[in-house]
Amino acid sequence: MPVETTTEFLNYIKLLLRLEENDKSFDKELKTLILSAKEILLTAGIPIIVINSDKDEQIKDIIGIYCKHNFGREINELPDLFYWHIRQLKFKNWAKWIKENLMTK
Repeated sequence: MPVETTTEFLNYIKLLLRLEENDKSFDKELKTLILSAKEILLTAGIPIIVINSDKDEQIKDIIGIYCKHNFGREINELPDLFYWHIRQLKFKNWAKWIKENLMTK
């Protein structure tokens, strides 16, 4: 399953960036940034099902930080907050896996 994004999530990112929802002029750049952030999450070991769940607040925060930091400029070093959120998301998913697979036996 590849990383993907939805129109609803794209509109959420536009709202964060204070862009009009009906302004399509930046859609290509924003989709690229969203997918790039999701690829980083995938590389960090976050399960694809979690990454593609646009309802998870931590996913929204991480991708929002990434897009705010890189929109309209060259991609460069990300703030520590971005990586902190990824670590927190990993811990949350590990705890869920342990609870589901080890604690129930």
